[in-house]
Amino acid sequence: VFITDNVNDVSEGDSASFPISLKDSNGNPVNAITDVVVDVTYSGVAANGVDFTGVTQVTIPANTSSVDLDITTIDDFIAEGSELLNIAISNPVGGGFEAIVVGQATADMVIIDNDTVPTISITSTTVSEEGLTGGVADNNALAGFADTTNLTTQTGTITVVDPDPMSASNFSVTLNGPTGN
Repeated sequence: VFITDNVNDVSEGDSASFPISLKDSNGNPVNAITDVVVDVTYSGVAANGVDFTGVTQVTIPANTSSVDLDITTIDDFIAEGSELLNIAISNPVGGGFEAIVVGQATADMVIIDNDTVPTISITSTTVSEEGLTGGVADNNALAGFADTTNLTTQTGTITVVDPDPMSASNFSVTLNGPTGN
C-alpha cells in the first residue's frame, strides 16, 4: 500500500487529494480481491477538526487498486501563518492477498493561511497635564492643603482595520490608564 505525496501547498478553505494505492513489488497497480482498510494518522502544526477535516481510515474497495484520501482545509478567519500537515498510513488489512505491507507511508502538505493580521493605529494624540498651558486642573485640593495631584488626560483616535470582513465584529479595545488622585 502506497500513499502518493503529490500535494505541496493548499490554501485555507481548499481541498487536496492523496491517492492511496495497491502496487506489486515492481510498482504495478494491483486490484484487491476484498476491501482493504488502511489507518490514517496526522501530525504537524495543523490539527484535525481545527485546521482541516480528515478521516482516520480509508477503504480501497474490492476490484479496485486505489482510493483518494481527501483532506478539506478549514478557512478559520484567524491569522496564524502557514501550517504543516504530515499524513501517515499504516496497518493495511484485507485485500485477499497472502501478505500486504506499507510501501511509501507518508505524505505532507502546507496549509497556506489566507487571513491578514488586523492593524491598530493611534493618531492625533495630545496630552494635557495640570500646570501646563491648556492643562486640565483637577481641583481636588481641600481648603488649606496644596494640590499635589497631577491629572493627565489624553485624547486621540484609535483605528482598528481588519481586512477580513468575517471577523471585523469580533474584537475589543481596552484602554487602561493610571488611577488615583
